[in-house]
Amino acid sequence: MHWQRNLAARMLNLACLLALLGCDQGQSKVPCPPKQQVADAVRVALPPFLSLAGVELEPLATGPESVKVNFKAAVTPKEELYEYDRQVDGEPRVLLIKPVQAPGAKATLYGYIEATRAMDRWTLGRVRLETGLEQFGRPRGAFPPHAYVTDSKEAKAALAQQAANAEAEHRARLAAIKRQEDERKALLEQQERERKAREERERAERLERERREEEARLAAEEQRRKEEAERAIEAEKAKAARQAARKKLLDATTVGATYLGSFRQGDTTRGLRLVFTAREPIPASEDYLIEAEFTSPRDPGAKCKVKGQLVMAPTEGTHIQLREAVVRAGGSEEDRANHRFFAYLHGAALHTTDAGLAGVADTGLGRYDVVLEREGAPSSGGSTSTPSLGPRPAPAVAPDGALPEIRKGDTVVVAKANTPVMSGEQTIATVAAGTRVMALEVVPDPTGSWVKVQVIVRGVPREGYIHSTNLKLASER
Repeated sequence: MHWQRNLAARMLNLACLLALLGCDQGQSKVPCPPKQQVADAVRVALPPFLSLAGVELEPLATGPESVKVNFKAAVTPKEELYEYDRQVDGEPRVLLIKPVQAPGAKATLYGYIEATRAMDRWTLGRVRLETGLEQFGRPRGAFPPHAYVTDSKEAKAALAQQAANAEAEHRARLAAIKRQEDERKALLEQQERERKAREERERAERLERERREEEARLAAEEQRRKEEAERAIEAEKAKAARQAARKKLLDATTVGATYLGSFRQGDTTRGLRLVFTAREPIPASEDYLIEAEFTSPRDPGAKCKVKGQLVMAPTEGTHIQLREAVVRAGGSEEDRANHRFFAYLHGAALHTTDAGLAGVADTGLGRYDVVLEREGAPSSGGSTSTPSLGPRPAPAVAPDGALPEIRKGDTVVVAKANTPVMSGEQTIATVAAGTRVMALEVVPDPTGSWVKVQVIVRGVPREGYIHSTNLKLASER
């Protein structure tokens, strides 16, 4: 019986020791830190919004003097706890939360803590909470200011404000879209108006340009027709003048036509007699070949046979061009003088005049004037009537201070620039100073005299009158 009492006493002491160590009886063989020490450590590790209601321990030996103590802790929240419900995007942003734990509601947490023992003193490590903490949520103050409890007045007001803001933003966006559309439409309308105005302006400019071009074309066409008509008239006139000049030249050079006149240089004059002896046309040409014979009235034995050509060129005027001269003379002094003068006839050019023929022989020894009148033609030298010349210019002083004495057949020089050549009351041409012409006829006038000359007008020989105040004798140059 005694040993039974001792055994019971030992069991009681062991139970007391286990109670002091805080371990369950089923694990009395594993050393364990005091339960209160572990509970205090767990209480410190809990979030401040949770209270520790109790703890159960399960020590696991990890070494001779170390254990891992698994624990199960019963906790209760100090206030209502919340978790995220959803976030509503907008302006302002709204975060909705919902309650998950009421104050005083119990829940269970699991974790562990490492502990080591030195003598009878336990040192605890860090409390590790592994499960159960997420179920509690967080207190209201842990959420941002824009977090509202779902279905609360504040949440409904925030959502209403957000909806109003969204509606206002939507209306503003629609207004902006409408404004942009109106601006785009206005721009398109402005561009369309500008396009139409530009097209209308271009059309008006095109019509105006076409009108001007048509007017210019019609004017040019009218001018062309007018010029063509004028050219046709001038051509007809020129043709008629050429035909008249051609007929006159042909009439003047018929075989047997005889002329009397002079061959003159300065104050030296020789008498001439000209007889045309032959004429025949040149094939494929309007020109003719002619033959003629010059003799001296004072010495019929002195002769000069010449060959030449009747030139019908419209630019040079119809004229007789002498090309060959064969001179025959006797042995007297008169014959030798005639021989020299006859030799100068080579190359002479003769034009028709009202009285006969006139021209020049330009040689290396000087310029010789030839004046011939046709036998049987009425002489114009004795006429004293003044031709109708229209208004007469006032007489001017000749270059030597006196009016020149000009005779028929003289070679004269135009003394003034742009000297008019008159035919009736019309100025048919103007000639430059220094122009040499032959006096075909001299008509006395109270202011001097009018000298008849031949000039070329547009390729056609024309006869007119120059007042003697505008002329001087060629020998005076």
